[in-house]
Amino acid sequence: MEKLKSLCCKPKSQDDIDKGVTIHFGKGSEESNRHLGASNRTRTAKYTWYSWLPLSILFQFTRAANIYFLIISILTAMPFSPKSPGSMIGTFSAVLIFTSLKELFEDVFRWISDREVNNAKTQVLDNSSGEFQEKRWKDIKLGDIIRVGKDESFPCDMLCITSRKEKINVDTMNLDGETMLKPKKIVDDKIFQYIKGDNNESESNAGDIKESHSENEINNEEKPELKKSTDIQKYANKLSQLKGRIECNSPNEDIEHWDGTVFLNDFPLRKEDDKDILGDIDSMLLRGCYLRNTTYCIGIAVHLGRESKIMMNAKKPPRKVSNLMKLMNKMLYTVFGFQLAIITLFATCSVIWTRTKGKDYEYIDQDGDNPDFGTWIIQLLTYWVAYSHLIPISLYVMIEILKLVQALLIKWDKDIGANPDIDEKAAECKNSDLIEELGQVDFVFSDKTGTLTCNQMIFKSCTVGGRIYSEREESENGGFPINSQFRNSDDNINAARDMSEEGEQLSWFEEAQKGDEKLLDFFNHMSICHSVTVDVDNEPDSNEDEKEDSGCPLYQCQSPDELALVKASLQCGIKLVDTKGGCYFIEEDGEVSKYQIHAEFKFDSDRKRMSVVVEINGEYYLYTKGADNQMITQINFHDKQEEETLRAHLYKFAVEGLRTLVMAKKKISKKEKDEIVDGIYNIQSSSAKNKGEQYFDLYCKHEVGLTFVGASAIEDKLQDEVPETIEKLMEANIRVWVLTGDKQETAIEIAKSCRLIQEDMDTIELSVKMNDRKKRDDEEDREYQERIKKEREDYKSELVGKINEGIKAIEKDILYLTQEEIFGLPLKRLEKKGRQIALVVDGPTLGLILENEQIGRLFLSLGLYSKSVVCCRVSPKQKSEVVAIVKKVKPSCIRLSIGDGANDVPMIMEANIGVGIRGKEGTQAVRSSDYAISQFKYLEKLLLFHGRLGYRRVSWMVCYYFYKNIVLVFTEIYFAFFNGFSGQIYFMDWLPMLYNSLWTSLTCLFAYAIERDVVYDVSKNYPKLYEAGQQNQYFTLWIFWKWVILALFHGVITFFGCTYGFSGIIDSSGKTDDFWFASTIAFSSIIHLVTCKLAIELNFLNVVAIIAGVGSLLFYWLFVIVFNTAFFSQLLQPELEYVYFRIFSNFNAWLAIFFVPLIALLPDMTIKYFGKLYYPDASDQIIARTYKRDKSFIQTWKNKNDSSTKSLDSAPEHGKNFQNLENHRSPKRNLRPNENRYSSDKDEEE
Repeated sequence: MEKLKSLCCKPKSQDDIDKGVTIHFGKGSEESNRHLGASNRTRTAKYTWYSWLPLSILFQFTRAANIYFLIISILTAMPFSPKSPGSMIGTFSAVLIFTSLKELFEDVFRWISDREVNNAKTQVLDNSSGEFQEKRWKDIKLGDIIRVGKDESFPCDMLCITSRKEKINVDTMNLDGETMLKPKKIVDDKIFQYIKGDNNESESNAGDIKESHSENEINNEEKPELKKSTDIQKYANKLSQLKGRIECNSPNEDIEHWDGTVFLNDFPLRKEDDKDILGDIDSMLLRGCYLRNTTYCIGIAVHLGRESKIMMNAKKPPRKVSNLMKLMNKMLYTVFGFQLAIITLFATCSVIWTRTKGKDYEYIDQDGDNPDFGTWIIQLLTYWVAYSHLIPISLYVMIEILKLVQALLIKWDKDIGANPDIDEKAAECKNSDLIEELGQVDFVFSDKTGTLTCNQMIFKSCTVGGRIYSEREESENGGFPINSQFRNSDDNINAARDMSEEGEQLSWFEEAQKGDEKLLDFFNHMSICHSVTVDVDNEPDSNEDEKEDSGCPLYQCQSPDELALVKASLQCGIKLVDTKGGCYFIEEDGEVSKYQIHAEFKFDSDRKRMSVVVEINGEYYLYTKGADNQMITQINFHDKQEEETLRAHLYKFAVEGLRTLVMAKKKISKKEKDEIVDGIYNIQSSSAKNKGEQYFDLYCKHEVGLTFVGASAIEDKLQDEVPETIEKLMEANIRVWVLTGDKQETAIEIAKSCRLIQEDMDTIELSVKMNDRKKRDDEEDREYQERIKKEREDYKSELVGKINEGIKAIEKDILYLTQEEIFGLPLKRLEKKGRQIALVVDGPTLGLILENEQIGRLFLSLGLYSKSVVCCRVSPKQKSEVVAIVKKVKPSCIRLSIGDGANDVPMIMEANIGVGIRGKEGTQAVRSSDYAISQFKYLEKLLLFHGRLGYRRVSWMVCYYFYKNIVLVFTEIYFAFFNGFSGQIYFMDWLPMLYNSLWTSLTCLFAYAIERDVVYDVSKNYPKLYEAGQQNQYFTLWIFWKWVILALFHGVITFFGCTYGFSGIIDSSGKTDDFWFASTIAFSSIIHLVTCKLAIELNFLNVVAIIAGVGSLLFYWLFVIVFNTAFFSQLLQPELEYVYFRIFSNFNAWLAIFFVPLIALLPDMTIKYFGKLYYPDASDQIIARTYKRDKSFIQTWKNKNDSSTKSLDSAPEHGKNFQNLENHRSPKRNLRPNENRYSSDKDEEE
């Protein structure tokens, strides 16, 4: 019953979540929580042992094709069926069983994993005995008190009530994919003190922050397993006395928020005037995460099993179907309509023939004089069965296998990953259904930080007091040098004053010692205003490789920018040595100072800043840092010169490609401090739905009237070969859009450095120029809002004008086209009509564009003309909205999004193809993506080589698969005109059924799996080849029907050539051969015909293709020889007996088998030859040119070899090229990488 509930439960609505849930803990809690019906048992397996077969088969009938073949299988069992039911039912059953076994194989691993997880053991407190006892995960109940050791996983979502230290670190990789450890805290200090009691090793001493744990605990905590010690027993006894309840949100999938209140019964350390114990997500230890750098922690089970956040977030990404497969499905319906038209026509012809000529044939058994409507229906179903294999039963299976092979080729390609020397993983294809779309990409939307750059933040410069301090020896404005070589956070730091690798003081610190209070205040600000936590790393069981020396701080932070700032302060002698008890301990000149942090305003993408309320020497300050465009509007500068100087310095940093942050502060009163603390508490304890908005308003209310402190400049270097990769993508006619949160000048400089914006491009900038937002009182608020509203409307008009000017600058006649006509133009034509331009858009402008549909469509009309687009100051939400608006306006275009962080996930999910980069921001982007790579440079080969070939292979495979079935069916269709439309089949039952499964499918699978026209070097140096996929040159309705027309012609030649060309032949016994003899010759001819057709269409006749083709023909003949015997023919079909033996002894039959395919393929070979000679595509031209140059090179090499006795070793370049030629690789030296037009060379025209 519990399983049934879990399977039938619906997602909770927002109202259900807001109602909350009450969880009791302590003695008697199990009975109190029983009504909640929660279980910690989980199941990810799809089936049980008894539901596997029926459910897996039932699931397969969600495909329309399987329903079609089920109907055909039923019809074959009817009396009117022209085929034996065993042939169709047997083949269809084999397909269903194969797929079911595949499902079972995959589900077995899920079942094993479920069993391991559910039977895993953890330590749970027994309230009766007051001891921790081992318990399986599946047996955990709500309210249980659980102890988790170091490097162990949390068995459920639990509220942390105590641990060895007040703050612990948690690895959340399994939950959100982030690699950085996250700090967690105990829900309440008083509970911590009560449980610890007299254990001094755990007490915090404000005067000595480097206190180590007692020897007792060191000996008792050698392993994460529970040890029976007096200390642990004392903890257990006190924990067993705790009793109360937790009122919290109902289970939901939000991993960023959790609110709860803890109510304790008869708690000794609690006073009446104490506030309620409030818990938030910072005190929640979520299932699937791991405890790190802490010996143990103890928590209360809050959410179990399927209600835990990791299970509620275990959702598959949206199913994506490629455009090619959508078009193939449409063609499948077209073929079905064509089949329906034929069988309707033939059923009608059958009735007419029977009425007009049926009586002339006495051996035809007719029921009544005139066939009625029932007879017409019977004939309709008869023809449907007879021509059922017009739609191939194994088409989807073969395409899936082909795509799987392409995915393996990507994974095995060592050029795009799998480098153990730099700890680089191989490329991963997580969605093989989109293989062909990699060869048709029109737009690439890319994140910048961690995607184009290394995400290694290095502090390079700063501006303080109107002066720039940089790493150069002496700047023009009197700046001072800084050392850019930072140590790792776990390096041994012997003294705060030993900052550089040379052991010298930094010049800026010397200036601070001379009395530069502004510079010292700047670095103090950097060491206080952050979310970095410190692990002193004095755990007794820590690994030696995790530390250099005892007492060395180990910094943990989710933001690499903040980590760089804290390290920079460290180099200047201001050392953050510990963070605990809501305090920061900072060492300067050997003295440790305590800074009490009363509140923290967390960073969000709307404010783009964070703040802390800190107490220094009894006074209160608000320290704030954030993006310059958000900070400048909140600062009260001393004079206009100070603001202009800051803007000039920020611009200087930006044009150098540096990331900037502005620091500011203000002194606040105790009343304002209490107002902030109480405001945060009231919001946290409330049950309001709009807590996010309340936090935002509270933060913005106080983050005003700040005093400028300084600004930092951080460098994030580009990854290897990023400029070359972007240049190749743009040469391949791929529009590259970079979406970044950097300011406009920084984004433009980085775009130039990675060749996104090139010298020959015209740059169009769309940016908001509004008045800065200043502090205002309530009376000014209405006037301010009206002014902002007017500015927005004015800028909208200005923006429309700018866009129109940009379009007009590209080409005047575009103004005469409607937007629908613009969006309907192919991208290739758009490129030819105008100059190459780069479009730069800032965040506020993009916000106006996205909120106004008319401006959005107008912007897209300009964006489609742009070779590259840079969107700066963009929020994560805007990233996905940009992809969505391109999808809405130009749905036929293929969009690829690539990123490395959690903020890129919406953009990745929105695109046709999502590519995740394994970076330092975690694996959440990879987990949500369709493809995973380690560096951006690998995108070039993934698209230009694997993607292009994947599109070619799948396109030709689909066309060929339909072709070979149409040839077979139309041979039977022609026979209908000579059998009185009776529905008599032309071939014996089992031959068409085995035609796909044994004799032709595997041949084309092996051939197309590794088929190629050019090698990687050619596709890399001639990126224009990629345009074939963008223009759908290999799979369109015309190409498909061209194959159909050829199939019709081949069917005509085969039928008349074999049936009438060699009819009436008398064998050695003086008898003429029968009907089955002629049809079997025709079938054998078709086998040879489609195999030879495959060989003609291939550009790369490799060994695998040759073996597959020849092997399939040999297998066909060996198979029919065996099943031609009396024993097997009686099992399958009696008419098959000795037919092939008679063919072997008939010379005319062999002539038909070999010459009919040759005659049928003459037009194909002629068309292909003259097409390549007079109408070559880009690929044909490249191949011809490469061959010509290779041939010229070989002749030159031979002449030199004949006239000289020099060895090949003396000409290493020639030797290398000759080896490349033998390996079917084009010599790089003969290629012309920058060539964009193929018809410009005279040798090509020749």
